[in-house]
Amino acid sequence: MAASCSEAELYTSDDFVESAGAVLFRVAARKILVLHTRSGEYVLAKGRRNCGESRRAAAQREVAEESGLACRLLPLDMSTRAPPPEPALISPLFLASPTGEYADEIQRDPGGGDHHADVSRSYAGVCEPFAMQIRRLGNNGGGGVKIIWWFAATVADEDKVPTFDSMTPAERERFDAVAFVSFDEALQRLTFEQDREVVRRAIALVGRTYYGE
Repeated sequence: MAASCSEAELYTSDDFVESAGAVLFRVAARKILVLHTRSGEYVLAKGRRNCGESRRAAAQREVAEESGLACRLLPLDMSTRAPPPEPALISPLFLASPTGEYADEIQRDPGGGDHHADVSRSYAGVCEPFAMQIRRLGNNGGGGVKIIWWFAATVADEDKVPTFDSMTPAERERFDAVAFVSFDEALQRLTFEQDREVVRRAIALVGRTYYGE
């Protein structure tokens, strides 16, 4: 029996959990939402994906539950290894990848079919995860791994202010403050370095897409 040519790990459904979160922006004000837990940590909005729920929907729901703010995902100009959509689904916002022609990215499959090369491509205006984290869970967490998908988002209502009372009861037990702060302040406040890495990447992509940086 042949072995895989790539290193691989297999996790069954009871050995992994998927989460989704979003870096929530007020784009015009150049601010980001941060939450403060009752245990003293500054974090980003995220949580576990429910059965049957898409990653995008999970990220939006978690932001709403933890901040009391409805949000929409931010289309970004970004690179990703996800192949382009089927021709019928391509929107005018999409830019062709490096060569400028989708056809140039298609390789002939020796078996008779066509497939897109597994390379990073640049797109405009896509709502794809811009980062993914893998956390290995200790025995207290049941073992296995947690996979976290990160999106960029913006508030649906720019005038609405997050308040403690707008959180769900469960989130009020976990958090004691929620606020929009400047980019620099968010990077200073966030407790975990990986959260800061996520925010740095989000700021760079939003800057490229919306500020012309």
